[in-house]
Amino acid sequence: SGTFLRESFGGCAWFATYEVMKDYLKSTHKDGSDSYTWELLASGASAGLTYNASIFPVDTLKSMMQTEQIGLLDCAKKVFAKSGISGFYRCLGITLVRAVPANAVVFYTYESLSNMEF
Repeated sequence: SGTFLRESFGGCAWFATYEVMKDYLKSTHKDGSDSYTWELLASGASAGLTYNASIFPVDTLKSMMQTEQIGLLDCAKKVFAKSGISGFYRCLGITLVRAVPANAVVFYTYESLSNMEF
């Protein structure tokens, strides 16, 4: 259940952010040209930030469910009792730092390969 929640909501945030950012940046082109490299990288980085920031509490619970073999609600109660709301966001900062370059490269690579002619 934790993985399902993370992937369904996170996937929506991930792809939607990428497409909205890419379309917005491309709409500023007066000549109607394709997206520039920096725009694809920025869109991918934004998507990674949005994905991780939006699902981080669920990801925390999912990881705990897997390691401790307990249910979602029990995990949530345990985290909240031990650390309060901040417990759901432990290590978010480093995750966001890692997400920027990783997702920038993922989406840039996707776009580059999609536009190749074989």
